[in-house]
Amino acid sequence: MKRILLIILAVVLCIPAFTGCEKEPDFYSVVSLEIPKETDRVYSQEINLIRYDWSGYGVSYKTIEPCAFADEIIEIITSMKKTSKVSAMIAFGDLESYGNDPPVERGTSWVEIGSEIYRLDPEMTEISIVERHLGSGKKLDSATSIDRLGDLLHAAWYYHPYDYYSGSYDNSTGEISLDRMYEAESDVAMNVKSFSVEKEHGSINSVTVEVTAKADVDLRLVLDSRQSDDNLGAGDLKEFSMKKGETQTVTLSFSGWQYSYWIYIKADNTMISMQINP
Repeated sequence: MKRILLIILAVVLCIPAFTGCEKEPDFYSVVSLEIPKETDRVYSQEINLIRYDWSGYGVSYKTIEPCAFADEIIEIITSMKKTSKVSAMIAFGDLESYGNDPPVERGTSWVEIGSEIYRLDPEMTEISIVERHLGSGKKLDSATSIDRLGDLLHAAWYYHPYDYYSGSYDNSTGEISLDRMYEAESDVAMNVKSFSVEKEHGSINSVTVEVTAKADVDLRLVLDSRQSDDNLGAGDLKEFSMKKGETQTVTLSFSGWQYSYWIYIKADNTMISMQINP
């Protein structure tokens, strides 16, 4: 029931905090991560992620299906030994009973593996196995692997399962930057070619992207524009078919603001997020 009641972001994976919202620590901004590759092995189990959003807008849930990526997270956490240090109880009652305002710091997160619950502090410097989400437990010895775990959980929230690219466009210089953040299977590749942007609220702007098909595919090319979680702009949608090896250049329109905002472009399992500096 709790999964139904909570909003799962369909186009983006936990959009970063924006103007007027508390931002995540700087260590979240750049992640250098080698992604475990999929093989023919049978993967063990799914994991459930829970986090009190950095924006303060509530609690988000996300499930990572069984895969090599999930297995590495499971292997790291389950290999950590309990220490004698106690993780104190936070509050009585279930997490769900507090709705969108749990009695924890923003950024506090949990990983559910089977029946076990693990709680992490916002900076991801400590992890504990706890009897319930807000209950007491034992801190784990994570000194040798907490950094790797933090990188994996960051990728789990923001990028997985997409073939994910992130970058920015500076309208004053015309400079476009784009980096691959997470590698995954997709039937299309995309590249951002150019922008036409006005520094004005409600302006109609455009971006031109190059789409290459890796297989015969029917595409929905979607653009979403937003300045914050609750400040949305107009986007665009194009639907068309492509043959394997074919490349098309497509222009998408979107509304903007006079200050920094984000657009998200998705086709098949490929996602591009771009910060627009008008």
